[in-house]
Amino acid sequence: MREDVGTSGPLDARTAIMNAHREEQGVSLTAPGRQPDSPVRLQDISLTAPVPSGRTGSATSSEGCVEVNVGGTTFKASAATLRKSPFFASLLSDELTDDLRDQDGRLFVDRDPELFAEVLRIMRGYRFQVSSERLPWNAVRAEADFYQIPLDLLHSPAEVVIPPDILSVRRIYTELQCTETLRRDEICMYSLSDLPPDLKTQTRIVAVEVNRHQCGTKTVFVISQQVLEEAGFCERSETTWERTERRCYHKYNGMELVIPKHPMEVGREEHPEYVCVVYAVPPVGPVIVAGNSVVGVQGGFTATMGRRLS
Repeated sequence: MREDVGTSGPLDARTAIMNAHREEQGVSLTAPGRQPDSPVRLQDISLTAPVPSGRTGSATSSEGCVEVNVGGTTFKASAATLRKSPFFASLLSDELTDDLRDQDGRLFVDRDPELFAEVLRIMRGYRFQVSSERLPWNAVRAEADFYQIPLDLLHSPAEVVIPPDILSVRRIYTELQCTETLRRDEICMYSLSDLPPDLKTQTRIVAVEVNRHQCGTKTVFVISQQVLEEAGFCERSETTWERTERRCYHKYNGMELVIPKHPMEVGREEHPEYVCVVYAVPPVGPVIVAGNSVVGVQGGFTATMGRRLS
């Protein structure tokens, strides 16, 4: 329970000294509406200084919504969002002078409001959309540099150019000499790097060979010829199997991209801007290749060509 303090007590002396010390700042420890010789109660003391004319105190508190006037356009954002910019963090932490405020007391920045709208979107975590003649990326980037936006928030927009469908050849290399006993239609290989993702689960390990001369080991994998043929591979030589693949690219256009599953689909690569779907092309004949690209197909091919059973 608080008690009234008389005018002759020690508190009155301290109050008088503190009032005199803060007189120039306009801070009063005398209870509002009381005479100087009236008793002062602690709950009546005011520590709020009157705001000088033309000033509204600091720009904002550390939390809450902030209104910013940029080039005559008012923007509202959280203090946390604006503080991602060292430019605004400095202004919001200090008391603003009259030349940094508009007539309503808002923080005023004499810059282009359209460019600032994009900069504010970047501070909110959005990526910049495709550049236009009105708002090119280099102009937005220069404005972001003015506001000292951190580099980790700036992501240059990518203009994705989708290539045409591409035919390519995938090759699998096998081993003729295998120390292990294989089943009737199995072939042997020592590396899985040549296998496409759709076939890596179709192999089995039969042995791990130790090479004492090279101080290493070699894993022996086997796969069924029937599995290879069902996946579109054909035997081109005793140690080479080939499959022609078509790579199709699809670009994201801002809407949900739905690509139906096709029976000949053997792979799908997801990227932020596009999707690449790989299809196995049914063999129609021995292909003519340049590197890994298909440039033609030879005639005289039969569906049973290349099947080898041992």
